[in-house]
Amino acid sequence: MFVGMVDCPSKEMTLEYRGYLVSSAEQDGQGNMNMTPKAHRGTYECLDGDAERLSSSYIKVGGAALVLVAAEAADKPKAISCVVCTK
Repeated sequence: MFVGMVDCPSKEMTLEYRGYLVSSAEQDGQGNMNMTPKAHRGTYECLDGDAERLSSSYIKVGGAALVLVAAEAADKPKAISCVVCTK
């Protein structure tokens, strides 16, 4: 996985998919998702950009929730791109 990229870093690599960086997030005591950067638990994945969209902004998986990791960009957060490549 290569974060912040839209293509593989080498022509010798094969692009498997492009996507967006996601992480698990913590819930507060009332079941609301904490979306602040400090709430991410440290495990990051590249979610396929062609994945089927759900109506919610997060996906709950076995008690964890996957949320988009965003960077502050001007006046609004911006999703961070990623690619998965193989040799």
